[in-house]
Order: sequence, then C-alpha cells, then structure tokens
Amino acid sequence: MKNNEEVQEVGIKEELLDEQHHLDSKDGNNNEKATNSFIGKIQNSKSISFGKDYENETDNLTSDNKTLWFIVLFLIFVIVSLLVANNTLASKTVMSVEIPSKLYDGSGKIDVTEDDANELYYKLFGQYFIRENTQFKADTHSGYLKIIEEAMTPTRHAYKLVDFEKEKNFVVSNNVSQKLIAIKKISEPAIQDKLHVIAIEATVQQTIGGVEEAPKDCEYRIVLYRQNWKLYVLDYKHTCFDKFEGTI
Repeated sequence: MKNNEEVQEVGIKEELLDEQHHLDSKDGNNNEKATNSFIGKIQNSKSISFGKDYENETDNLTSDNKTLWFIVLFLIFVIVSLLVANNTLASKTVMSVEIPSKLYDGSGKIDVTEDDANELYYKLFGQYFIRENTQFKADTHSGYLKIIEEAMTPTRHAYKLVDFEKEKNFVVSNNVSQKLIAIKKISEPAIQDKLHVIAIEATVQQTIGGVEEAPKDCEYRIVLYRQNWKLYVLDYKHTCFDKFEGTI
C-alpha cells in the first residue's frame, strides 16, 4: 500500500515538473518574440548618426534645401516676368475706332493705347470740351463747366476749384450769356511729355447784364492726357473774361 502511494506521489511530481517545464518554455518563447520585436523596431527606426555619417546626412539635407530654394526663386522669377510682360503688352495694345466724318472738324480713325492716343483723339476731345463751354446762359454755364471739372482728377480739380468758382459767380451775378460766332483757328495738339495741349481761337458775342457786347476774339486752351485707359483734363483756361480781370 505504501509503495503504491509513493509511486503515485512520484508520478504527480513528474507531471508537475513537466507542466512547469512547459510553462517555462512558453514564457521563454514569448520573451524571445518580444525581444525580437523590439530589435526589429530598432532596426526599422531611423538610426542616430554620429561622426562622419552625421556630416554626410547634414550635407545631403543642406543640398536638398538649396535645391528647394532654387526652385522657389526660379518660380518667383517666372511669375514676375509674366506680370511685367503682361503690363508691357497691355500698354502697347492699340485700339482703333473709326469715327463719323465732319465730327468736330475731324474724320478718320482714332488710335488709343493704355496711356496715350494719336493726335486726332486729343483734337476731337479738346474741341468737344471747348465747344461745350463757348455757348451758355447764366443758368446753364455751371453745367457746361462741370463737364470739364468731372474729367479732372480730384487733386487737380481741387487746385482749379477757386478759378472755377470765381467764374461761376461772375457769370451768375452779372447775368452773363455767350454765343459762339465762329471758330477761327484750331491749333494742332502740342505734345509735352504725353500732355496734349489743344488751343482754339474763337469769335464770341457776350451779353452782360442784359447789354449785348460787340463780338470779340478769345482763346481757349485745354491740356489733356490719358492714363489707365481714361482721358483726363489737366488744365483749362480761356481769355473771354480777361477785360474783367480783377473783378472776377
């Protein structure tokens, strides 16, 4: 009986030892897998460079940065070149418009660019502005003069505003009216650094305070220029009221 119990006890111990060995073997495999996984991660991760390797890697990064900067600067140069070329092309683009004959003593074609035009263009507009102001009544004078004022830049209009207001007040307070008798001479536009001066000599007859004056000759002078596809009046003056100078 005792021998049987000893045999059973020995068998149980052997089973326990086998089980412990199996568990130890399993844990060892798990540890080995974990170790191998950790080593793999280290191998797959970016290594830290030292010494000569670090210098080589730094040189490569510097070279890449220089290449990127070169590409960026090249693209900026291309964009700026395209913008300059576009502006140059726009400034040299010529538009031709045919006008009816006998319109303000001119006919043919007017050619305009962004910042300039041919002589006929300035001649026609100069005559238009002047003719609109050669005939008026006391109650319509300011309306005709406003055509010129609106064609001026705000800065230039502010400079001429005092002269315009004096003339308006003189016409209204003295009940002045004027009619055009004849255009005696139209000077060809004089060009001064893209400023076009148009001068017209005209014979007019004025009525002041209900009294008709004798016909008189006076000169109108207007300065025009173009900028950004728009026509501007730089200056406007005439000699029709010169004899009243000091009273206006």
